[in-house]
Amino acid sequence: MNSIQTFLQHRCKLFITAVLLVCASSASATSTDDKIVISTTSLNPGGETATVTVGIEGNTLYSAYEMDLLLPAGVSIVYNANGNPDVTMVKGASSIYPSTVDVDGEKTYSHLFGCSYNAVGANVLRVSCLSTASENFTATSGALFRFTVKAGSYTKPSDLNITVSNYHLITRTAEQNEPKEAPVGCVTVTDKCSVPVAISSVNKYGTAVFPFSVASVPEGLAVYSISEAEGDNLMLQREESIDAFTPYMLYAENGFTGTFTGKVDVSRWVSTSQSGYLIGLLESKSVSEGFILQNKGDGAQFYMVAPYTYALSAGKCYLKLDSNVTYSRLRFVHSDDVNGIEVTPAISTNGRIYSIEGIEVSRPQSGHVYIQGGKKIIY
Repeated sequence: MNSIQTFLQHRCKLFITAVLLVCASSASATSTDDKIVISTTSLNPGGETATVTVGIEGNTLYSAYEMDLLLPAGVSIVYNANGNPDVTMVKGASSIYPSTVDVDGEKTYSHLFGCSYNAVGANVLRVSCLSTASENFTATSGALFRFTVKAGSYTKPSDLNITVSNYHLITRTAEQNEPKEAPVGCVTVTDKCSVPVAISSVNKYGTAVFPFSVASVPEGLAVYSISEAEGDNLMLQREESIDAFTPYMLYAENGFTGTFTGKVDVSRWVSTSQSGYLIGLLESKSVSEGFILQNKGDGAQFYMVAPYTYALSAGKCYLKLDSNVTYSRLRFVHSDDVNGIEVTPAISTNGRIYSIEGIEVSRPQSGHVYIQGGKKIIY
């Protein structure tokens, strides 16, 4: 009884010990024409979730089962409000699990269902089920369990497979039957994509690359490309629209939260794209060179990566200048902040700092545009 209680407490994390014992005590699996079937589903990248149902089709009454399901890259299982994988055995009128009904009409099932996710392998869902009363299912065919999945915003549109291994259908006498036909599920990732964007009012800056184009930038958000640098100052060029697979700097003075949607042109798909000095990632990558955007307490700036390595997720960007650059960090100059400013010869002949009006400044403030040594900078 203690082992059952432990299983119930950790049923979304542990593989059922009893099923392992049953399998270990039996001979090798017998081939069967009975099938494990997986429903097909369609997902929009970054969009709503969908449900996948796993069932059995055959002629034999089974009492237990076990299997590992490997989800394709970019597709993952959703977690429920309790922080557990949203995986459940099929109950209700269509259930093939035997049950009893009490005086209040409540059903009680003798079968115990358990699962783990990402425990035995990356993106692997392990499930198993047994009966505490050694009861058979009520039918030879029917739905067994279902789980909820989603596709990440940077999942390439295509047909992807859910593959199954270590699968067995187990009888009351502990016989293991292994279906001749290896079960495979299909997930269709569409080209209708949604990408969330969040920039805090503290950081103000972010980086992004989108797998679709955006005709106009929403109010409160500014988009910049970077293809020019003066010393340790990056010149940010304002853009009025967003092109697909093109990396950008994002700026929001008061922070920004929103979702961009669009249609992915799969023919243009690349895992890494570059525009100017920015390199955008459509797949997660470990970066050990160049500069990445960080806020170390004095506002967001690009800091040299070396000698460290940073893991950047899909949708983020990093920056690369010439290989002989020795600056440890790079600051920003907004083109729309400095357009029309003329640097007079008097100002450009010394190292003092001046406001854009030409007034000498003894205590420059962080984030403001100044002129120093004939160059426009943001201090």
